[in-house]
Amino acid sequence: MNMAISGTHATTQIERLVTEQTASDGSLQWYTASGTAVIRAASCLLRPRCGDTVLIVLSESRGYICSVLEQSDAQHCVYEFQGDLDSTLVAKKLKVIGKFGINLTSFGDLNLLAPVGGLHVSGKDLFLSAVDTYVNIASNMITKVTDYIHKSRGASLFTARHHMVTATEVVKIDAKRIDMG
Repeated sequence: MNMAISGTHATTQIERLVTEQTASDGSLQWYTASGTAVIRAASCLLRPRCGDTVLIVLSESRGYICSVLEQSDAQHCVYEFQGDLDSTLVAKKLKVIGKFGINLTSFGDLNLLAPVGGLHVSGKDLFLSAVDTYVNIASNMITKVTDYIHKSRGASLFTARHHMVTATEVVKIDAKRIDMG
């Protein structure tokens, strides 16, 4: 198939990628089975791998991978935005579904925001940890559990205008020294 791109002549081909190299500018380029050097087009988000069958567009100056048609390893794929970009996905509603797991990783900050809606997190087990500081801020905080264990290596401080401790059976206060009042 032949077509014109911005006044230049271009052709499309279906090829298999055989080698991957890092170019002098740090970008990746691949070589096809026919020996053609190609780079990934900005619109190709699925990261090509050696052995993949791809659709390429050849212009007079460069070859571009426009689409990965068939993966050599369909068990693993990487969607990747190119360059040092701020990337945004926009949709009326967006779902990310992983049949066996989802990992969100950031080497900086990770923000989950729902400024006018609720944020719901549920699971069989929920683990939250922080190396330095963990802060909860809310107008109301309600905790319902079967057993509640609170352990602090240092001070444990509860401050309120009114504080009530209620138990249906036993309240136990145990310390070397108890100051009341």
